[in-house]
Amino acid sequence: MGLLLWGRREFYPIPFHGPIDLKSTTVKFKVDILTTTHSDCVSHLAEELPSPRTNIPKAILAQYTVGFLTALLYLITIFYAVNDLDSLFSNPWPFPLAELYRQATNTHGGSLGLLLVIFVPTFCTNIGCYITSGRMLWTLGRDDATPFSKWVGKVDRKWGNPFNATLACGGINTILGCIYIGSSTAFSAFVGSFIVLSSMSYLAFILPNILTRRRHVISGPFTMPTPVFYTVASIACGYMVVWIPIYCFPFAVPFDTTTMNYTSALVGGVTILLGGWYVWIRKRGYVGPRRLVETLGNGETTIAGVEGSVAEKV
Repeated sequence: MGLLLWGRREFYPIPFHGPIDLKSTTVKFKVDILTTTHSDCVSHLAEELPSPRTNIPKAILAQYTVGFLTALLYLITIFYAVNDLDSLFSNPWPFPLAELYRQATNTHGGSLGLLLVIFVPTFCTNIGCYITSGRMLWTLGRDDATPFSKWVGKVDRKWGNPFNATLACGGINTILGCIYIGSSTAFSAFVGSFIVLSSMSYLAFILPNILTRRRHVISGPFTMPTPVFYTVASIACGYMVVWIPIYCFPFAVPFDTTTMNYTSALVGGVTILLGGWYVWIRKRGYVGPRRLVETLGNGETTIAGVEGSVAEKV
């Protein structure tokens, strides 16, 4: 941030002109900053941490605190550093951050150096996301929620990790890469639907708990008081109900088959597909993660269904 501000040398924010509408970058920024702050990264470690009922909520709070402060400072610095929005928007390269850093530092070398600062942690993050996705798929396979669940939900004794699930994620990522080569529009639809799908997953959990008055939730050390829960949950559901349709709108008008936002079609198709899959496996005895929740809630120390699992204290 110091390098960006030093290169700028003139400290005044970028003025915004014109009314704010659905085509406005400001609206998209607000949606991004509010919607992408998901806490799912830390929650994926729930089965690998001691005392997850207390440590996971603490880690989520730390994630939000650190992420909010660092993102806010970074955005303030960016707003002060950029000086030519026209050249930034007309930049032919698909990575506008390079042009932004060049304007901030007034040198191509400075821009390259700052891009390396972004690239190195991004590379490490990709590895972490790849491993995490494999563990998530393994969890679904362990609960018999995926096709070929016996193979996907197996922990490899040789490698000591869910090797099969990680390998399956590698195949899925390869297919997505081929889709990008064939059609960038189709790939953008897959990537852009992440926000909507993840928000709907939270909505599918929060809203039923409001309607059932939390009868099916096991209380934990950080369980919200009833008035606080209904207030926070209602605001969260209202936010997602409003912004999910907006995320499905086209990026600009007029639009054609190339610039159309296909998120709505993809989200609808995935919802129908997964809904049909759930009905199919439900008729064949699928129980789901409730089995694990009830096991932990009853104070039992062994998690069934994990090959070579060890006893775990609640």
